[in-house]
Amino acid sequence: MGIGVALCLTGVGITLFYNLQPGALIVVLGVILYVVVASGSGIVKRRRHRRDQARLMKGAPA
Repeated sequence: MGIGVALCLTGVGITLFYNLQPGALIVVLGVILYVVVASGSGIVKRRRHRRDQARLMKGAPA
């Protein structure tokens, strides 16, 4: 809920200075935030998986 409030306030704040539609801008900001978070979580998950695989390989008998 806090993220939504922050997006709304940011969108309304931007529209004070630029001639844009506030509703559309808030939706676009939400989509951009979703894409950034989804991409970031995928990258983090992939790095953790690789790190775990490397630890398993180090512990494996030679």
